Amino acid sequence: MTMSCLQTIAALIALLLYADARSTPDRPEEKIVGGKDVDPPFKYEFMVKGNGCGASLVSPNVVLSAAHCAGVFNEGSYVEIGRHNILNSTENFERIRIKQAIPHHNYNTSTTNFDYMMLVLDQASTRTPIELDNGEAPVPSLTQGSDVTAIGWGRTSSGGSTSNILQEVTVGVVENNECNEAYGYITDAMLCAARLGKDSCQGDSGGPLVDDATGKLVGVVSFGRGCALPDYPGVYAKVRHAHAWMEGIIHNNALEPTISPAPSDSPTDYPTYSACDDVENHNTLIIEVLTDDYPEETNWVFVNQKGDETESESYTKTNHKYSHQFCLPDIFYTFTLYDSYKDGFSGDAYLSLTYNGALIWKIDEFRRAARTEFGPTAAPTTSSLPTISPVPSTGAPTLTVCGNNENTLIVDIMTDQDPEETSWIITGGDNPIKSTIYTDAYTLHSLQICLQNNVSYQFIITDTYGDGIIDGFYRLTYNGGIIKEIYGDFGYSDEVDVAPLPLSEPPTSSPTEAPCDDPPNTLIIDVHTDYYASETSWVIEELFTGIEIKSPTYNENNNRYKQQICLPDGDHRFTMYDSFGDGMNFFYDGLYSLTYNGIVIIDSNGQFDKEEVTVFNQESTQPASRCDGRGNTLIVDLVTDTYAHETKWDIVQTRTGQVINSPDTINSSYHSYELCIPDGIHTFTIYDTFGDGLESPLGSYSLTYNGEIIKEYDGTFFAAESTVIGALN
Repeated sequence: MTMSCLQTIAALIALLLYADARSTPDRPEEKIVGGKDVDPPFKYEFMVKGNGCGASLVSPNVVLSAAHCAGVFNEGSYVEIGRHNILNSTENFERIRIKQAIPHHNYNTSTTNFDYMMLVLDQASTRTPIELDNGEAPVPSLTQGSDVTAIGWGRTSSGGSTSNILQEVTVGVVENNECNEAYGYITDAMLCAARLGKDSCQGDSGGPLVDDATGKLVGVVSFGRGCALPDYPGVYAKVRHAHAWMEGIIHNNALEPTISPAPSDSPTDYPTYSACDDVENHNTLIIEVLTDDYPEETNWVFVNQKGDETESESYTKTNHKYSHQFCLPDIFYTFTLYDSYKDGFSGDAYLSLTYNGALIWKIDEFRRAARTEFGPTAAPTTSSLPTISPVPSTGAPTLTVCGNNENTLIVDIMTDQDPEETSWIITGGDNPIKSTIYTDAYTLHSLQICLQNNVSYQFIITDTYGDGIIDGFYRLTYNGGIIKEIYGDFGYSDEVDVAPLPLSEPPTSSPTEAPCDDPPNTLIIDVHTDYYASETSWVIEELFTGIEIKSPTYNENNNRYKQQICLPDGDHRFTMYDSFGDGMNFFYDGLYSLTYNGIVIIDSNGQFDKEEVTVFNQESTQPASRCDGRGNTLIVDLVTDTYAHETKWDIVQTRTGQVINSPDTINSSYHSYELCIPDGIHTFTIYDTFGDGLESPLGSYSLTYNGEIIKEYDGTFFAAESTVIGALN
């Protein structure tokens, strides 16, 4: 065996040992401890066994398990229903083939959120399914301490052996806030449960958690740290959170149709449902979808005015009619239909909405998305284009007046389904003006910009996908007149020349600040506030003396402030702050620039969190080192991944053993650290407590030593990675 092979094996063994010994609950484990044999046997006839995972029969031919059990339950494999002692071959159980495995479309492999998977069987079981918890009265609200029972053949201790006899254990519900203190990423789609010395364990994954009060299925065994550890409850996928999705799959895969077409003179064919008779949820919404040749491209979501979402299932059958009924309260909704390929329906495909017996929307032609609104008292919008709502009054500041020698340009962008594809830039003048990163779909963004009168500008808008702003628009208003307005497709880009316009009065020179003489250096701070101007402030610190200059109070939103400050020679540090911690880019685009002795040293689009630092002096346009004469400058630039709390680093001086440790990195963002280190050899080591490095493409880091980049890496290491820096003197 070669040395390289031995090294590879040793590295793999070390990695496995490290991963098993990790000290934080950063990743889920599959996961009955402290339980007892189910007695009488077969009392849970809905219980389903797989090769390493459990599941529950929820309709004659549909089984519910966990999405992370996808490797156990595959299309073409088999499930066993009606088992008790798995070593007893004489038991009367059913073995049925899986026709289709459907994981939840929002399942996240990193956080295990939406850990649901529906298995469609190719024939019906004769056993009695368990009823799904839908969260409606009189079902208890699963409050703290409520008794629930987990069932499975999994391990009876953490790392121990599995059971041949079906086990059950009663545990108590733990509220999510308390559970989140242990894990840090508990969501509304999760349910936690624990009791001292009792828990589900490895091999129980996908199995049922049953509410003792109602006998309904309330959870799916998902993950946990170890088994029955005092501070770490078991975590389950909460059934009621995805109930509509589950019922949709059950309904659309029923072996015998449960809905018959009703005779109607209407050219469309709608099924007959039972009317909604719940006192609170008495409005009946029926969604009917006839798929085309690409059903997987179609999905929809409707959102009520409280922000609660209901999403479609994953459509898999071509040219097939799907029907869904929902019982809704008296509240308004926005319904959005999407096509992931962005070409809409083909052939005879369509989607329709019927609300309280009346057809309110039917659409068969659209491209990327279509939207409508409906509610108990107002007629819906029936256009395939999204309704462009006015900007809320709480978010529309009064536009400020530009200076006497400036023209006013207002840029309005109505984003489409893919807002991140859209960006723009204005060239001309001293510095380019760039758009913020748009993240909100179907949202109107408006920005006022003051342009110099004697300069020609060019506005360039781009779409990275090459289809413009489908179902959206952009509009340019220059000194009160619209000079360009485009709805929809403009391809990859569109350009508009913005020429200087004559002013209403002869232009006069605006007063200019005299160049600084004593102190000799001129700093111009140019700030364009966002909608939360009062959150913005800055401080200039003279590094040698510690003297500080602080910003005025910004109290006008979406306004431009320009200030000149005279500074002495030496190193200075400028820090821009946002007190809320979201930078200068909320709702209306905020930005700022610093010009030092006529040279732009930073032109920021406001994309920072709580603060952004620039160090400068009179000798260079590059940030000055605060270590001049006091050691060597090491800059650590770190972009954390989704699991920022896993990342740490330290620097160890080889001769003295002195250690510099990283601060806590508590969020997923960009971090830059400038350090002064003495001469000599040092070792920089970056750690990942889970042992999978910085996940690409999110995470990366680089090291810059005395102005030279000595390490630039995408973060694909395991538990740790070291770099030697410095030189012997």
